[in-house]
Amino acid sequence: MESLSVSTVVELVRKNLDELDPNGSIMFDSENGSDDPFNDNNSLNTTIKKSLPEAINAVHLAAPAVLLEGEDVKEDVAGSMSDDSPYVFSFLVRGYNILRPVAFQMDDSDIVVRDVIPYGSPEARKQANKYICGRPDRPRLVIGPKDTDTSWPSFQYYSCEIKTAEVKFFNIIERQDYSDSKTSYDCSPRLKQNVIDYLTGLVLDIYGDQRAQSFYTRANNFSSI
Repeated sequence: MESLSVSTVVELVRKNLDELDPNGSIMFDSENGSDDPFNDNNSLNTTIKKSLPEAINAVHLAAPAVLLEGEDVKEDVAGSMSDDSPYVFSFLVRGYNILRPVAFQMDDSDIVVRDVIPYGSPEARKQANKYICGRPDRPRLVIGPKDTDTSWPSFQYYSCEIKTAEVKFFNIIERQDYSDSKTSYDCSPRLKQNVIDYLTGLVLDIYGDQRAQSFYTRANNFSSI
């Protein structure tokens, strides 16, 4: 993950606004020097800063998994193996506010799982059938409800033919939350421009500018990355 500086983001979003019109970002400045937080120059910067985590989360959720650079949380996986073959590995990830799992692999399989199956879906229910559930040549990862004690999401990995199988890695994207004291946020490097464009769209939306849609469209274009 890359550290995305808040100050740099403010400059880049203002640059996008200025591309709409010469000195376009000045459109959002106060004409009368008002201290109204939604009308002065400092407010525009504040709006950008407070909207940044939302933009990062939205882009990380929309992007193809291959463009994401997650954090390996293998050391914080806590789980247990079922008693019957094919073995099911059920686990939690301690201490992370997971936005999106990126890639998971255990040492019983050469396949990296990138698609996570929602709990309660038809594909998830299939995993209860030992004849059609995940195997080393087609492993399946189901994300279940959050643990009632910790609020951490639960996972079930269907594949294991060896009860001693262990996690090789589990890469996740963590949810970004706003904090006034933060000077940077984590972002997948290849998605930086998408985040800037999405954030520009958010800012334009907040100020009621219909040109926001063009930036949302740019932000959702992953084909050229």
